[in-house]
Order: sequence, then structure tokens, then C-alpha cells
Amino acid sequence: MKKKLLALLVALTLICSMFATVSVSAATSYNVDLSVAGGTTGFTAHGYDASTVGIMFGYGKVVDLGSINLADYKSIAITYANDPSFTAMQSGMAMTACFAIAKSNVSIGNPDPNSPVDNSGHADILAKADCTNASGTPSAWKANERTATIDISAITYSGKVYLSHFNSRGHESLVTKIRLVAADTGSSNPGSYDAQINLDAMNISCWTAKKTIIFDNDYKDTAYRGKYHNTIVCTYSDTEGTYVVTSKSVIGEPAGNLNSTTIADNQIVIDATGTEAVAANQAGWDAVQVGSLIYLEGVDREANTIEAGAFAGIVNKDGVQIPDAPDLPDPPVAFHTSIDFVITDGVQEMTPGSGGAATFTYSNAFDIEQSIAFGGWAATPNGVAKYQYSIDGENFYDITDATISARPDLAGQPHEGGHSTAGFVVTIPVTAFNDGQNNLTIRLIDTQDGYADIIKATVNADNPAGAQIPGGDSDDDQNNDQNNNQNNNNNQNNAGTDDSVAVVFVMMVAIVAMAAVVIKRRKENV
Repeated sequence: MKKKLLALLVALTLICSMFATVSVSAATSYNVDLSVAGGTTGFTAHGYDASTVGIMFGYGKVVDLGSINLADYKSIAITYANDPSFTAMQSGMAMTACFAIAKSNVSIGNPDPNSPVDNSGHADILAKADCTNASGTPSAWKANERTATIDISAITYSGKVYLSHFNSRGHESLVTKIRLVAADTGSSNPGSYDAQINLDAMNISCWTAKKTIIFDNDYKDTAYRGKYHNTIVCTYSDTEGTYVVTSKSVIGEPAGNLNSTTIADNQIVIDATGTEAVAANQAGWDAVQVGSLIYLEGVDREANTIEAGAFAGIVNKDGVQIPDAPDLPDPPVAFHTSIDFVITDGVQEMTPGSGGAATFTYSNAFDIEQSIAFGGWAATPNGVAKYQYSIDGENFYDITDATISARPDLAGQPHEGGHSTAGFVVTIPVTAFNDGQNNLTIRLIDTQDGYADIIKATVNADNPAGAQIPGGDSDDDQNNDQNNNQNNNNNQNNAGTDDSVAVVFVMMVAIVAMAAVVIKRRKENV
């Protein structure tokens, strides 16, 4: 009996020692779920989509962000907008409009300039960030959306955190995003680069160029962003820990027209305009290729800001595989096609169409949450080998869910022998698209590697994670952010422990099992 107790005691001791030595994994950046924090929709009059969730900060507004261990984070980035006349510090104001975090429900909204409120007035206020003036030209609030970043790198407070706002007189601020940025865990940037693009040398000779790095789709609202641009689209890879170039266009090419490009949450565009800007970075642009790794120096991706001297380091790492457009002949092959049906999310739409000997372009947009499928026939002299799709008109990927069949009813016309592979049904999942609007092109590849674009359509996809690029990594860390939002809002102290607890549990089971074996063997030997 004593031996049994001794074996169990050893097992329990090992289990307890494991709990004492398991380390809690580091916190990750995440977006506060504004709907949980009291946000609402209905800001279309301010230039936002009907589904956009925001919080309007007027005088006295305080938002509970939940329990947070601020030591795990270096900053809080607050995306906000105002009416175009907003001035952060009006004449007679004692301090600049700002956002502040506090450890109690303290309002710092006070319109009276003779009663200034700052950190010294409230001991519970932990840190703040000043606001900046709005642009006077745009008519919608969204057009002057910007970020205020609260530095919390030196704060170790853990507990309830509240967000308040000190307004400029007569104004409100609409907050559309609150992001907690995890403390740095070390840089993975290499010591040297194959080439660099000097971001300070950009945008120096083109009429109304707005941004060196485009972080979101706000550029579509600018007055001009046309074909006179050198651009590279970069998709963040969790595996590589940095951005990977997914497409490149050079100045003067139609592909350089950014107005036809949609950027996902896990993407950025590095954009140069004008011949002087390109010349200053010629070596860098020449080195960039699809699959290049891009390391940003002097760029705060969370706050969407660029420091003086910032640059993009380019590394052409072996083994990075993101397929480029296939090397296809020009001109494309002859073809004839007819579309019999379109299926969106499993429901057939009455939208057939005959492309004849030209690409069929749908005038209506398709909204999908699951998939989109096209069926019909496409005949070409050499026969069809496969189908491909593109969401940017540049990079094409094989459609894996494709059925190619014979169409005997087409025998002898329109292309002799082409009927044997003319029938098709192709299905593209929502994961192939970026969230929002995509310009879909479907292309056939014949048996001699010739091609023909047979369908063009606009697809509005519900896919916040962004397009999954075949052969590469395009995982968006926002996926994990969204999954963790609720837990982070409720209790930041538990963030990042799930995996460790799972490992402990498995090891506990193993140890208990071993202890049972020891007891059994002891019993057999008695």
C-alpha cells in the first residue's frame, strides 16, 4: 500500500512541477471587437459601408475595453475620423484633442477651455495620444480617416482598461478600429538585402500622388491614381514572418492602374509615381520579382505610418513559391463559347450568356459567401486541357474543381474536333478571393498551352481572411485576431495559454498512465 501511495505521489509531484515550469506564450496583436464594446452600424452618411461598426465619441463618452495586461503590448492604435473641418486644437483651447486610456471609468471630455483636463488632473489616466487635424477637402468623414497611437510600452498595469476622448469644441470623433499591438519579440529581418527601395524617394513627380505605401482601399477615393505607377502588391505570410510579393507592375503598363486593384487586410501596395521616383529606386524595382520577401524598415504597419529614412528591403529567398502568370503565346488562341448557367452559393442564377468568339463580360456583380460556379461550353481547335482563374488580371491559378466533358451536339462546329473537350463546369471557392470586390477572369488553356479569356465578372466575396494563394502563404494574422477578440476583451491575462495547457494535459495523462503501470507491476510482484 505504501508503494502505491509512493508511486502516485511521484506522479503528482511531476505534474505539479510541469505546471510550475510551463511558460505562458507571448500575447499577439488583436483588434477589439467594437460590437462587444458598444459599437453600432449606420455610418453610411459618413462615407462608410452599411456593415461598418463604429463608436461615436462625443463629450463624456467612455468605452470599456475589458481586462488587459498592458505589459504584453507596446501601443494601442485608434483609427478615427471627423468632419472635414475638425481642428485638433482650436484657438482658445488649453490642450489638443486626444484619446486616453485609464484604469477607471473617467471621462476626459470637457468642452470648456478654461477647465483643461490632462494626465495630471486624473491619476487613473495611464497614457494618451493627441489627435491631428482633418483634411478640409474631402466631403465624407472616411476620406480623412487616420490613426492616433497611444504608447504603452512602459506601462505594466493589468486590469480593467477604459478609453476616453477629449474633443475639439463642437466636434465628435468616429472610431472604427482599436488595435492592441503586441510588444516586440525580436526582428526576423535579415542582416543584408539583395536590394532596397528608398521609400523617401517616392511620390516626387506625379500630380496628386497620396501615399508611398497603400495600407487599405482608401486610395480608391483619391482624385487620381492612374497607370503612371510602379507598383508591387505584397501579401503577409505567417510562415515567412514578412510580406511576399504576389504581383508586380511597371510604370506605364495598364496593370499599373491601381483603380482596378482591391487590397485585402493582409496586403499592402508599395507604389512609386513619376520617372524620378522610379529612377531613384531602379535597382530595387529591378530586383523585385513575384515571390520576393519584403522587409519594411521604419514602417509602423499597425499605425500605418512611415518614418524618415524608411525603406523596403528585398530578399529573393530560394524556395518561395508563388506562381506567376504562365508563359503563354500572344495572340491567344481562337475559341467560341456559350455560358449556360451561373451558381452562387449553391443557388443557380438565371444569368446565361453567349460570348461567341469574344470574352463574355457580366454587367452584374455576384455576391458570394461559399463559391461561384460557371457552366457551359468552350471550343478551341486544339481542345481544352484545363481552366485557370485570376482575381487581378495578372496572376492565374489552376481551377482544381473543374469538369471537362464532350459536347457531341457541337460536332463539326464551331471548331473541328473541339467538341470533344468543349463542355465545362468550373467552381471557385470563396477562399480564392480577397474580401470585397474582385475582378474575376476565367481562362481556358488548350492542349498546346495556348489560352483564351472566356469570362470576366465582378465578384463581391465575404472572405475577411483574404485570398489563399496556391503554392504560397497568404494567411492573415487577423484570422487569429478575430478568433481571439472575445477572449481578449474579457480577460487578457489568459491570452496565449491554450496551447500550453493542452500540452500539460496530454503530459498529465501520460504520467498518470505510467504511474498506473508502476502500481500494477508492483501489485503483481507482491
